[in-house]
Amino acid sequence: MPPVLLATIAIGFGAPIAAEDRSLPVPVLEVYERLASSMRTEDVRAFMSAFSLDFVFEGTDGSTTDRGPWRRVWLGEFEAHDYDLVAFDVEKLHEVDADRVVADMRRVMVYRSRGSAGRRLRESLLEDVWERNDSGWQLRYQREAEVRVDGALADGVAGDDSGLASPRLAALERAASERGAAAVSEFCAAITGHAPLIEPLPGDHGGGDRLVTFVWRGEGGESAVRLTGGVPHHGPKPMRRLGETTLWHRSERVPADARFVYGFRVERGVSLPATGDRPARRVTVLVDAGDPFNPTTFGDAPAVVMPEAPEQHWIARVPDRPRGRLFRESLHSVALDEDRVVWVYAPPGRAESGREGGGASNGPAKLVVLLDGETYRSPIPVRTVLDNLHAEKRIPPTVALLVDSRGTRRRDLAYSDAFARFLATELVPWARRTLRAGARADDTVIGGVGHGAAMAAYCALEHPQVFGGAIAQSADFSLPDDRPPGWLAARIATAERAPVRFAIEAGRLDPDTLRERNRHLRDVLAARGYAVRFSEHGGTGLFAMRGTVGERLVEMVGGE
Repeated sequence: MPPVLLATIAIGFGAPIAAEDRSLPVPVLEVYERLASSMRTEDVRAFMSAFSLDFVFEGTDGSTTDRGPWRRVWLGEFEAHDYDLVAFDVEKLHEVDADRVVADMRRVMVYRSRGSAGRRLRESLLEDVWERNDSGWQLRYQREAEVRVDGALADGVAGDDSGLASPRLAALERAASERGAAAVSEFCAAITGHAPLIEPLPGDHGGGDRLVTFVWRGEGGESAVRLTGGVPHHGPKPMRRLGETTLWHRSERVPADARFVYGFRVERGVSLPATGDRPARRVTVLVDAGDPFNPTTFGDAPAVVMPEAPEQHWIARVPDRPRGRLFRESLHSVALDEDRVVWVYAPPGRAESGREGGGASNGPAKLVVLLDGETYRSPIPVRTVLDNLHAEKRIPPTVALLVDSRGTRRRDLAYSDAFARFLATELVPWARRTLRAGARADDTVIGGVGHGAAMAAYCALEHPQVFGGAIAQSADFSLPDDRPPGWLAARIATAERAPVRFAIEAGRLDPDTLRERNRHLRDVLAARGYAVRFSEHGGTGLFAMRGTVGERLVEMVGGE
């Protein structure tokens, strides 16, 4: 291949880079091309051949990685993502001689997380140091000096998903051009109660994804409509107007076992009349709306249950099954210097003797402490879940404490030592004394969702003499603001191993960073010798997690 073609690095992106213009040696350009090609084809051997044996990578946070861990990092990246575009561009040359090149490089990557439909773009400034050795030109050092862009790719850029077209909408567009509003009205009547549209992917033969098309019918004054939620869980994402009609639409590739919520954000122009010395003007108003075509909702949001989504049978009340009792208690905490509300679930057969002084006649029970108690009362109906697990003898007698955090959530769940002491030294001893539950650490589990999941893991590790297990549902490590998201994992990696078991889950449609951090927590725990059960479900958010909490409870307390 002629050198001038080898110098064209930005495959499918921007203008070609001429080596003679930038004075970057052609052999180095060839290696950049090999890097770009190997990332798109997931060729690990070709990718790693660009890095010398003593290569060091430095991240934006100052952390360093040598060649061995670097290879493992990219094995994980290739497993998790498909790279549609990788491009390099020279920004500045600092040094060029016969055996060494130092350059600032702009790198642009467009990629899709596997299991997600939308693409993301990441643009970085790299400081690269090249050295020539017996193997040719190889990278000796690379520093990601700056991440300029890291976000979902909007329509109209590389990654535009306009190729995903609904056959039904294509037919409607033809009909509307012939019959006008009558065709639109007939279409809207047909999809009412059956939205969004779920169709086979064109050209897909037995694959695990479907084409899902979201439709919004406007009133004619909309300047733009965007989809919120959906797949992947990034947004808002632009929708397109269908010809000259009042319909707006967006199609996405969605896993057939997904479960998620969505909505619409509508931009409307509103004319304001003149008032006093202020002239008449027109402003844009954003309105969040549901989907009148879709009767399935979760809370206030329209929801989608794909055809192969697992049933959430634990959350359904079964007639004539015995019900446990859920009652409210208020405890004064010395550690927090305040009163705290806790809801107690007592299983069938011990509900009437669940209060102070009445528990002596009950046999011992397992104990589950759930943070964000409001969430586990609704929208996650843990009372019904526990009733069903008890009725089907999937768990032994189990008492649950649902700890409310309304108004104090950011304080409590930010690795708060005071809150952890309240749970371990006040709440659990109270439950042992009054409810005869959680007599040993092996009988006591703590759990949560999001920030509560991260706090549950922290509490178990800080107080293993109290909590023998932790349930983490899509743990969010973004609190507190003054600690990096990887703080807990780093602490686990260096601390003495504690006798704690973990059940961790994440959604394949969770935001990429959240899902990857849960996978990283799993890997760090496993490397330190912890017993870890890890699972990924096909959805995202509480709409999916309410159906999986039963499985996590069975894993943690199901054995005698």
